[in-house]
Amino acid sequence: NERKKTDPIAAISDLLDTFNRNSQDAYALKANTTIDEMLVAFREHCAFKMYMPSNPSKHGLKVQCLVDVRTCYVYYLYIQ
Repeated sequence: NERKKTDPIAAISDLLDTFNRNSQDAYALKANTTIDEMLVAFREHCAFKMYMPSNPSKHGLKVQCLVDVRTCYVYYLYIQ
C-alpha cells in the first residue's frame, strides 16, 4: 500500500523491472533504435489509464518501448 502512493503500477513494477533487467542482460543495442509507443486497450478502473480521442480504442494504457529496429527486440518497456 505504501508503494501505491508513489508508484501507480506497484502491482506489476517488480515484474516489469525483472523483464527490463533480463532484456538488457541478454541483448546489446545496435545503432538503429527507436522509441515506439502504443495504447493498449483497457477499460477497467485504473489510476493511470489514458484517454486518446484520435485512437480507435480511446481508453487504455500507454506503453513505450525502446526497440532495436532490425530485430524488433524490446530492450526497455515503460508503462506511463
